[in-house]
Amino acid sequence: MEDNEEAVLEDKSAGIVLTRAILHILNSSTDTEILSQQTLDLEKPEIQKYVYCHTRRCFNDLRSRHGSFLPDSPFQALMHDFFHQKKDFIQTSGEAADMLATWLKEHPGACIDVLTVDFRADEVPYFGMLLLMNQNAWAHITNMDDDKIANSFTQQMILPSASRKLSSFCFVNLLNDEILYTDETNWGSDTAVLQDALLHCTGKKSDQEVISKMTEIANEVAAQYDENPSIAVSGIKRAVRASAKEERPLAMEEAVEEAFSGYDHQEEMAAAFEQKRKEAEVPDALEVPKAAVVRKMKNQKLKTDTGIELSFPVEYFQNPDLIEFIKHDDGTITIEIKHIGKILNRS
Repeated sequence: MEDNEEAVLEDKSAGIVLTRAILHILNSSTDTEILSQQTLDLEKPEIQKYVYCHTRRCFNDLRSRHGSFLPDSPFQALMHDFFHQKKDFIQTSGEAADMLATWLKEHPGACIDVLTVDFRADEVPYFGMLLLMNQNAWAHITNMDDDKIANSFTQQMILPSASRKLSSFCFVNLLNDEILYTDETNWGSDTAVLQDALLHCTGKKSDQEVISKMTEIANEVAAQYDENPSIAVSGIKRAVRASAKEERPLAMEEAVEEAFSGYDHQEEMAAAFEQKRKEAEVPDALEVPKAAVVRKMKNQKLKTDTGIELSFPVEYFQNPDLIEFIKHDDGTITIEIKHIGKILNRS
């Protein structure tokens, strides 16, 4: 497929329309850099599915940090040239891959395929780079030895499967230069490769870090006031999930109200949460991808000190007709699960 051809492939559930994609190969171990001169054929179902699965999953990943370009960022200049059509997609993706290859040459050992994507999410244009870390795998081979078939094994490098979560990727909003990126690859260096060596950008807390800190603080405050922390944590998750489903930012006041509503010391607990939130530099509002949150915030898992593990929909915690926590004078807790019609064994 030529670069100027757009194979527009849409995933309505995620609001993503993929336009073009290209694959470049970087192997710092052998000092090999193979930049493709043609885009991927997205009309082939297997290629289309592979690119879509990784793009959708990464774009909605709660691990992503929000960043802004630093002054004189070469990557920002490259994005502007692409957006204003001074450079085409193949040229832009090749230069972006070459920026990464420059760092890799000084830190040999990595073998990476760079999947670069040009797409729109809810009509906003994005440029993305997904790093596909090569992995060793065993495969069978068949040879002829003295006219006899000889089957054996061989090791080969393979790409991560379409269902595997990637450890490093970045997306640039071409309208306002906002950046989403995740880099959890073990590069064996103190450098944050995507942030410092490629993008040259700032990095804020990821949505996952913010949500984890919110639930951690809610847990601490409930324990401080000798209340059941599971109810407070489930309240935080309900608030996050509700705002994501309605596609609106979550104000911290709403999360606090949901977490501590019904407690005897509601106002004191809310004030304690607010103080700890500011100390932890948790932002005043949170806006996260709907697809990721609705799935991730669906259930609340509990584990007792007696070794029992339970998982409930977060909505159950605010309905005493379905689940109730009974606190006894000796400090122990009874969890009563109500209105059960059937119990199934799950291995």
